[in-house]
Amino acid sequence: MWQDWMAFLEGYLIIRVEGEGVENFFNLALERGMAFDDLHQYGEGSVIARIPLRHLRSLRRAARESGCSLRILDKRGIYFWWRRLRRRPMLLLGALVFVAGLYLLSSFVWTVDVEPLNELKKVEPPRIADVAREAGLRPGTLKGNLDLRSLEHYILLKIPELAWAGVSLRGTRAVVEVVEKTLPDREGDSGSPAHIIAAKDAIISEILVLSGQGRVGVGDTVRRGDILISGIVLPSIPPEQPGTGGEEARRQPAPRLVRARGIVRGRVWYEGRGEVSKVQTKEHLTGRRSTAVILRYPNRQVVLKGSAVSPYSHYRREERIIRLPGWRNFALPVELIIMTYYETAVEHLRLTVEEAEEKAREQALAVLRQQLPPRVRVLGTKTVEVTEEGGRVRVKVILEAEEDIGKEARLTGLKPGQDGAP
Repeated sequence: MWQDWMAFLEGYLIIRVEGEGVENFFNLALERGMAFDDLHQYGEGSVIARIPLRHLRSLRRAARESGCSLRILDKRGIYFWWRRLRRRPMLLLGALVFVAGLYLLSSFVWTVDVEPLNELKKVEPPRIADVAREAGLRPGTLKGNLDLRSLEHYILLKIPELAWAGVSLRGTRAVVEVVEKTLPDREGDSGSPAHIIAAKDAIISEILVLSGQGRVGVGDTVRRGDILISGIVLPSIPPEQPGTGGEEARRQPAPRLVRARGIVRGRVWYEGRGEVSKVQTKEHLTGRRSTAVILRYPNRQVVLKGSAVSPYSHYRREERIIRLPGWRNFALPVELIIMTYYETAVEHLRLTVEEAEEKAREQALAVLRQQLPPRVRVLGTKTVEVTEEGGRVRVKVILEAEEDIGKEARLTGLKPGQDGAP
């Protein structure tokens, strides 16, 4: 990847070398310190390669000495791009205006979405969007003029049914996340008490208690199974009054059992591994193809045109089946098969350690992203280990994410007045 960027900045050419002395040409070029990329044979006595722009003059001399013809097929890179652009000043001006317009448009909010974090029973999303519009959050608003904390406070003030509101900007999209107040029902207070516990190891980044008693705070490290929000609410003990004592002083109110509810988000780390061989096989079409037409009916087939077997050692196959139309419930057991074989050329590429490491890292991240639960925000990735053995490069990647780590754990065998908290 880095080499491709350097080649683009420096400028490079796609050339075709033809003649009987092609091998002699490349030997001369290599002896004089010239390098080639993406080298592959185009036909007999013809080779296509990519060369840096600075080697063009030396390659012309090598071509004359070896009796080969050298043809430039394409010119690429920022040098040629700039030369073309200088001849079209209006195109350059248009590109600058486009970039400036794109930057200007990205400074505004163009969509406002409401995303409830729990089921809304009393408040409709359009009502929340209307209140946000009253506070100044509407399409076309300049992002720099928005005070997100004031917006959140205004929404909570205008809609008392909400327990929490959060406003965030994601590009040109503003997202209003809300949590509706949920009053614990009587059955939940006595019949089905529950804790909210940690589903995995994490560092707490946000906690919102709707019912129950919070046991952790932002920045705390928790292990899987730790209680985050307790379903056992311990009553506050009033200070002892002078003149009271005896049995009445020792009497304390019993703890209240509830079904804990809330949102607990935490920073979680995932570990992934990738492995890539330094020798890669690349396959591309040569342009040659062969077509076979086959008539197939029960227990037999007849080749009408071409060959049913591919004439190429490396190929890709495309098959199209044409069936004759049936009549009522009767279908003719005859099919016409058109088989097309496309010849491919196999090229073996040798990657540097850096290129193989990048591919292995992308592989590890792709596997990790498939394992992530929904509604997860990826905070960052880091490669922590790179090893090379037997022509293969292995990497270990750590992905940091923020997600909801709470899960419900019912309390069994408890009666009101018992403290069953671990």
